[in-house]
Amino acid sequence: MTQPLSPEELGDIFQAIDNEPTGKLSELAKIAGLSLAEDYIGADLSGEDLSRDNLAGANLSNANLSNSNLSETNLCGANLNSASLEDADLSGADLRDADLRSAILSNTNFINLLEALTAAREIQNESSRADALRALAQKLPELLREALAAAREIQNESSRANALSALTQKLPPELLGEALAAAREIQSESYRALALSALAQKLPELLGEALTAARKIQNESYRANALSALAQKLPPELLREALAAAREIQDEYFRANALSALAQKLPPELLREALAAAREIQNESYRAHVLSALAQKL
Repeated sequence: MTQPLSPEELGDIFQAIDNEPTGKLSELAKIAGLSLAEDYIGADLSGEDLSRDNLAGANLSNANLSNSNLSETNLCGANLNSASLEDADLSGADLRDADLRSAILSNTNFINLLEALTAAREIQNESSRADALRALAQKLPELLREALAAAREIQNESSRANALSALTQKLPPELLGEALAAAREIQSESYRALALSALAQKLPELLGEALTAARKIQNESYRANALSALAQKLPPELLREALAAAREIQDEYFRANALSALAQKLPPELLREALAAAREIQNESYRAHVLSALAQKL
């Protein structure tokens, strides 16, 4: 695999565009002996006219494509992972099987958002499809029902929970019931707790259910992570239960993490119990971690 080109090398190559009859990046790559699959990773293509070009399968991950013209460009199967497409024109672009994970899509112009959603739903890899939906969520106010349906179709529960969590903040009240049903369908307690925790920002009454799901997680690492994620959201009446859940964790490292996350939220009447829990930790480093978190409240 060749090394990615430096900005200076790319600058020299783009100066040759005017001498190339079609001005197409794909044709220029051939002339310069470059590979679309290897040599444009992280490239600065901002403001370039790449319209109607054939960039199928191109690896443009981490590339700067902001303000570029990609209208009617063939991007089928292209890798756009973490690419900046801010203010880019993608109207009419073929995005089938394109990898849009973590792509920046602020003010990106699609011919219509349904086309972009269709492209995302056609991605075969479930994790990539979930990431594409997360990236597109900011652009889908009128198509959120379709986006939610696409998220519910994801078989992998981790990817489904992540997709639901990302969509939650965009959902109008009339779709929250459907999202809640989707979250409750997740069999894994860990991923169900994740989705419920995200929904609880819109539906605070779900926090108790999310905490219950978190307490049922068998894997102590995941349980500690779920409790830590919930810590700042829990109302006072659920903090005693959360503290009890943290104390039930057998592994001292994970127990210390959960207790430390809860420390800032605990009311005075629970500090004595939390302090006792800290003193029970045999490992001095982990015990010090919890005591440090509690010290700000004592």
